[in-house]
Amino acid sequence: MHIESARSPLPSRIFMQLAGYTVACFAGSYLLAFVLVQPVFGIDALGNPYALSQYQSDPKVLHALLFIQTIWALGTFCIPVFLVAAQLNEPFAQFTQMNRSGSLLFFISTPVLLLAVNPLLTYTVQLNENMQLPEALYRLENWMKSAEQSAAELTEAILYSEGTLMLAVKLLVIALIPGICEELLFRAGLQQLLLRKTNRVHLAVWVSAAIFSAIHFQFYGFLPRMLLGGVLGYLMVYSGSLWPGIIFHFMNNATAVVIGHFHLDKSDVALLSESYSYPWYANVLSIIFTAAIIVFWAKKKTTTNGTGLDQNIQHA
Repeated sequence: MHIESARSPLPSRIFMQLAGYTVACFAGSYLLAFVLVQPVFGIDALGNPYALSQYQSDPKVLHALLFIQTIWALGTFCIPVFLVAAQLNEPFAQFTQMNRSGSLLFFISTPVLLLAVNPLLTYTVQLNENMQLPEALYRLENWMKSAEQSAAELTEAILYSEGTLMLAVKLLVIALIPGICEELLFRAGLQQLLLRKTNRVHLAVWVSAAIFSAIHFQFYGFLPRMLLGGVLGYLMVYSGSLWPGIIFHFMNNATAVVIGHFHLDKSDVALLSESYSYPWYANVLSIIFTAAIIVFWAKKKTTTNGTGLDQNIQHA
């Protein structure tokens, strides 16, 4: 499949510029967040980084980490897209396709797709966790397992934190902000640039999905996150809008927040348990239904006002 775009050709350096902006914003936003933590929370994160490791015993540290995550996400994922749009002299809303609503069809099918793809995501999580590196790389594997365990402990501490206000904060920091910001960088930014440069839908979707997964630096979650990125990529391509993907991303993350906050994964409902394994036929059906929904999207065509699928999409 390829896209014939009416937009002007992209300069090859735009990818290096996007990468440079992202790295600079990554470092700058982290530094800014660490500087602000001291006056806001009274924690000297720059002078004593280990102070942030006390999140299990000090709720203030957990709040500071959520604050850092917010500043980092806004800076790393949003600002580079603004800069690239300005570099190309394109209105931000037009460049990111946020000025188009997309067909109601995509908003209706988003929760259906979330349910359909869940068994497949669970299977890839288990598959990824069981992967082993060659014996010669055992040091690397041990480091990755240790890093994954530390990340899991922090995630658990955040998700299981209690209080109505904390639930609202978690939905904001873990679901809404990533849902908007990550979709801006990886789908509206990187994927769109790749699509315009190569005219290859699948290449643009999966390269962006792989980078989206890799930048989270969680090896044992690479496959499910890349699969999720692929689904989000097709959702943007075929809807012609960034909004359905933002909603899908938000719903996916919000589900994890709600399950963790109310400890539903510790309940008697087997489906909500982290250790639950779907039967093989559920995985097969998940693949079939997920593929069917994406193919259904692909067969729909939009109009240029965003009410259907882009007519420039052509099937090779």
